[in-house]
Amino acid sequence: MRFEVVWLRFAHDDLTNIWIKSRSREMLQETLSDLEGKLSVNPISAGESRGGNRRIVFLDEIIAEFLVDVENSKVFVVRLHPRKTK
Repeated sequence: MRFEVVWLRFAHDDLTNIWIKSRSREMLQETLSDLEGKLSVNPISAGESRGGNRRIVFLDEIIAEFLVDVENSKVFVVRLHPRKTK
């Protein structure tokens, strides 16, 4: 079963801000592709549970908060946060 990945407005706004500040847009694009792949194939195994249907996943460039609606085969990306680099 494949899940439809839906980006909510706050996540789009977060992505815009992260994109503008990114030192490597190519690496960010790869991270986003990885996120889409994980969420569309098996979102329940992506990241960690945060209670109920809310989950969080830590990737190279970003941290993504998302909700999984198993009944309707949808994943809602709620927020994105940049990873802190040393």
